[in-house]
Amino acid sequence: MLEELANTGVATLNPAPATGKATIIILGTPRSGTSMPAKVLDGLGVFLGDRFGRGVFEDQRIAMSIEKDAEPLETVIRDYDSHDIWAFKRPRVFRQLDRCLHLFRNPRLVVMSRDPVAVAIRNNVSMGHEFPACLKNALKEMNDLFDFVGRQTVPVLCVSYEKAMADRVAFVDRMTEFCGISASGEQRKLATGNMENGPESYLMSSQVRFPRK
Repeated sequence: MLEELANTGVATLNPAPATGKATIIILGTPRSGTSMPAKVLDGLGVFLGDRFGRGVFEDQRIAMSIEKDAEPLETVIRDYDSHDIWAFKRPRVFRQLDRCLHLFRNPRLVVMSRDPVAVAIRNNVSMGHEFPACLKNALKEMNDLFDFVGRQTVPVLCVSYEKAMADRVAFVDRMTEFCGISASGEQRKLATGNMENGPESYLMSSQVRFPRK
């Protein structure tokens, strides 16, 4: 009985079996913990892009294609579809996905959510913005995000960052199941170990207050 009352902090919307070929899109509000599932997928051996950087775990090629039309998005997708399962992380990409989600092969969305106070504090300490304004903006961004989520018909994994970090093994299990990934015990161990809260590389690459190393 108590197991049925447990709050895992992870919920699936529009569930559908994984087919073995999919595009995993990680999104959320800025500072909501989107780097964490990207690092999990990296540990599981999932391709994360040609211009993927380990500072904030984003691929600049697809980001610039979606946001700046740097090259046709169809070209990037065709290249990346050479991988059965591939993924990319871009927190605010939900603001562009309504117009281009149909281009991706079997899209499956991983949507991160985090305590808005923690999000606001991160923007305050990393970017130097005033906390009250940061909190107000975090709440607005979260509302816009879940308006987007509510319109979707593709599979969506909604994740509480705090709950996922509290039970890392269970989260990696949910990610492998949702994404349709066959992972070895060693890969699962690596993915679990990749779940760090605020590693130095992320803190330094996602702030403007101090010189970057």
